[in-house]
Amino acid sequence: LSEAGFKELINRATAGNKISLNLIPAIIDRAKKEAGKIIPTVDGKIESFQYEGKEGRKNKAVKYPNGEIKIGGSVSWRNNNPGNIKRGKNLGAIGQASGFAVWDTYDNGYEALKEYIRRFAFNNKNHTIETFMGEYAPTEDETGKLIRKNTTYAKQIADSLGVSPQTKTSSLKDNERALEIFANTIKKVEGYDAYKEDRRVAQSKNAT
Repeated sequence: LSEAGFKELINRATAGNKISLNLIPAIIDRAKKEAGKIIPTVDGKIESFQYEGKEGRKNKAVKYPNGEIKIGGSVSWRNNNPGNIKRGKNLGAIGQASGFAVWDTYDNGYEALKEYIRRFAFNNKNHTIETFMGEYAPTEDETGKLIRKNTTYAKQIADSLGVSPQTKTSSLKDNERALEIFANTIKKVEGYDAYKEDRRVAQSKNAT
């Protein structure tokens, strides 16, 4: 069914404010396969929704102001947010989707992650890698209460740097290599490249 055909179905189905019941299945099928929108939510310039693709599999999607739509994949990939930062307005984020900040490009999202590490880790004399990661990605106890401690995550960061989790983050200040390793390890742990087989990019005719 072409776009023109779909519009014709809508016009015929709603003619005279009456719904032709025999046309409903085709309309629903087209809406699911092509439009893919189910209860869209808009945050600033960002629109997020569910998209039903092949074999009825539902994937989340994010539509950008330039009309680009990123479908499937991980939250961090869809949001151009390799660090899964929740609030990033002061780091150049343009909106939010699935509870995490959204950047207009991957490069800007990655630079924001590095800036976050600079500001809150490398420029903080009180943090160790372990305490910083406890703030960055707190875990939960058996009651669901947040615990500002994430030893597993901290160990992954420390191991990638070849240091101890108790290393002061301020000792890494002005170390660009350490910053790249730190950021790339966070990107890996946050699953930026997860579900690659399910992700794709489309282009909407209507930019916001």
